[in-house]
Amino acid sequence: MTVESYGLPTEHLALSAEACESDPHISCLEENFETPYYEEIPVRKILLTLDGPQKLGPDCRETTVRATIFPENATDKRITFRAMTLDGVDSNATVIKVSEDGLSATITAKGDDVYQLTAFANNGRENPEVVSVLEMENADLGRATIDPYHLVCACFNTGSNRNPILSFEGGIFTQRETTWVRFDDVDFGEYGSDEITIPIFSFDTCLPIEVWEGTPEDGECLFKGNYESPSWYNHYQSNTFRLSKRLKGLKTISIQTHTGLSLNGFTFTYFEKAYGTLFAMENNMMNGDYYEINGEAVENIGNNTDIEFKNMNFGEKGLRQITICGRSRIPMNTIHVRFTDENGVGKNQIVEFPQSEDYQELSFPLDPVYGLQKVNFIFLPGSKFDFKYFRFE
Repeated sequence: MTVESYGLPTEHLALSAEACESDPHISCLEENFETPYYEEIPVRKILLTLDGPQKLGPDCRETTVRATIFPENATDKRITFRAMTLDGVDSNATVIKVSEDGLSATITAKGDDVYQLTAFANNGRENPEVVSVLEMENADLGRATIDPYHLVCACFNTGSNRNPILSFEGGIFTQRETTWVRFDDVDFGEYGSDEITIPIFSFDTCLPIEVWEGTPEDGECLFKGNYESPSWYNHYQSNTFRLSKRLKGLKTISIQTHTGLSLNGFTFTYFEKAYGTLFAMENNMMNGDYYEINGEAVENIGNNTDIEFKNMNFGEKGLRQITICGRSRIPMNTIHVRFTDENGVGKNQIVEFPQSEDYQELSFPLDPVYGLQKVNFIFLPGSKFDFKYFRFE
């Protein structure tokens, strides 16, 4: 047998066969074949060194890890860094920011966790060929919040009415009885989401499932229906469900099932605040001479009222239109829509909303606006307007 690799001396090994009794279970022999020869120098070792402590906490939340590759003249030097929990999934308590050269990374602790800081070299292949690991710990920071806009593995649950066991790919396995699992401190952000995707493996093609704010013991049911998918052994398949309301800020949510399955976790659809439907009372600031609050609407808006919405990112494509649901109590109500960018540069546009008996939804063209903006709806003297919601398009 000959073993060779570019940049290293070739080695040979002679193997001798010995006679043995015939094995009736052997039905065929496989002929030797030569594997392809790659004219490359692969990464054969990764040495990880820390420019700081292995245990992060309130006094030191950040450290830097550097990867030294052997040999130095490796053909493909690309390294992937991951912070992996002892269950083998990415830690939600640690943020990794990789340097431009790809050979070092800044590790920032968000919450308590024990994890493995891992560096992979794939050598241009699909899967890692070389792995190096440092044992790390974040302590005395409290539990990290959960980002629902990336897959939240079910093993991150913070409570259950049963004792589900660990399944594959960070999931959990439930028995054929009513089981709910709870996730605390899920941070939906300022605008939030009402669309959840749940990946499940089950031998059933249709099974009941529920999503709760809080728990089934003390919360509000946001979805009750069926998960449907042909069974595919040891493969998670996803269904997407619309909840009865949009979740914002820090919430506790639970997923309840009534049969045996493997729950991979969940993820929520991210909606850009700037292009979502925003109720008038979802503002960041409001002041004026006169207005009345009625649920999500602001009514009887009078002189010199300013309603402000921050963190409106219209991106590179920008907006072209606004749709407003409102009611003018005068023949024509003028609304000033003012945009202010990060540099404090403002742009004022005017919308004329006609009188109506009931709330109506009307659309108005606007000059394009791009990037991150603060938006103010300004009502000048003589205004008399009921403002329910708006949406930029």
